[in-house]
Amino acid sequence: MHGNPEAWLLSRGDFYERSQLVERYRLPLHSGIAPSKNSSHIVLFNADARWDRNGMYRYTAAQADFGAARSGRADRVNSVVLSAWEHGRPLHVMEYITWGAPLRYVDAFILDDVVDEVAPSGGRTTDFVLKPVNAATHSPDQWRCIGDHLKVRLVTVERHTLLTEPAGVAMDELGLRPEALLEKLFSRFVIKQGFPVWRFEIRHTADCSPLYTDVWIGGLNLLVEAKSSASRDSVRMALGQLLDYTRFLDKPAQAILVPSRPEGDVLELARSQGTPVIWPASDGTWMSTGRWLSRLGIVSVS
Repeated sequence: MHGNPEAWLLSRGDFYERSQLVERYRLPLHSGIAPSKNSSHIVLFNADARWDRNGMYRYTAAQADFGAARSGRADRVNSVVLSAWEHGRPLHVMEYITWGAPLRYVDAFILDDVVDEVAPSGGRTTDFVLKPVNAATHSPDQWRCIGDHLKVRLVTVERHTLLTEPAGVAMDELGLRPEALLEKLFSRFVIKQGFPVWRFEIRHTADCSPLYTDVWIGGLNLLVEAKSSASRDSVRMALGQLLDYTRFLDKPAQAILVPSRPEGDVLELARSQGTPVIWPASDGTWMSTGRWLSRLGIVSVS
């Protein structure tokens, strides 16, 4: 398994032993809501799969039916889910198909709502309403990055080649521009890690075509500009574009996405502007000069 516990390696439908998850992510042994002690991930274990008619996943919150002590514990456990977005912590659901057997990974989610339900016993339960990350078009506090609401709006990333591929056709055979292919491969990786991706539409001047950013990662407030080359000219252009975009936004973190490690002092150029560079490695991992980007499962390099 990957050495960085921030890297979430399971894909939808994968089976995994709970004991292995506990060891890798240092999870509580018996809690249904299990925040990792060595990474940002939160794992929700569930034995009652409940998808509603709106495509939302229902997860029953920890209940507080057994006195003040239990109530306090339930509140603390539930607060982990309630504050997940604020703290940039992905939510992952693992389902028990058969007790004692490996668990199945359902998906990564964001919290969409909290609702009270009437239980079959006549009591009341509280449900977390979870939205799959790959279907998210909004999120709690989604507007916190927008500085000028009259000129900026959040828009979805085109998903026609982002999440699925035609049968027997690899992504590099879809006829995408190299820059678009790199952006979509990176977006797929980000979604797998449990973070949603969007773009910004910036209407900078009346009667002019709007600007569109490449990737904004919700939960981390990270704006990424993608380039098809790691050349000096490409990195300089990306720095200029990020400078232009951020005039309309509220202090997002910034990064540049390129297809390979830049040569010469190009990394120093980006570093001097406080902007890490991200690129794919030959083994399928992603590398970056920004240490804090390890939160995305990216390997930090000097």
